[in-house]
Amino acid sequence: MAIILPASNPVAGGESFTGPQTALEILGDHFYGYTGVQSISGTSAVNNMLTFTTGNYYLVGTIDVQGLFNVIGNGNLGLEVKLNDAIVVHSVQSPANDHTIYDTPMPIIIPSYTNLKVGMLQNSGSDIDFEIIMTGRVYR
Repeated sequence: MAIILPASNPVAGGESFTGPQTALEILGDHFYGYTGVQSISGTSAVNNMLTFTTGNYYLVGTIDVQGLFNVIGNGNLGLEVKLNDAIVVHSVQSPANDHTIYDTPMPIIIPSYTNLKVGMLQNSGSDIDFEIIMTGRVYR
């Protein structure tokens, strides 16, 4: 349930966090996307975790991957980012337990009216839980 705040509240919209989702949330001049814990299949297929289309604005932010890297062992772990269905990032690391590419958030700029898909893949043979956190600033 949203927290109802007075109209004079300086926080844009006065919206409260309603839970993880695959869409983009905008608060004033900032955005976020929290996928929450999602089980990623161990089949090397890309599991889309965030999917949205920008509007009359562009975004400058970061994508951060969190999860159970150490349970994959010598398997592969990957991150894929698509802008309008064109792959702009396809980063696969093997062995996955050397997850240095996931130690820092990846910077990204997303243009106006662009469809974004962020997904992960791993091939351990078992489903493993991961989260994606995307945050940044909206420019109108």
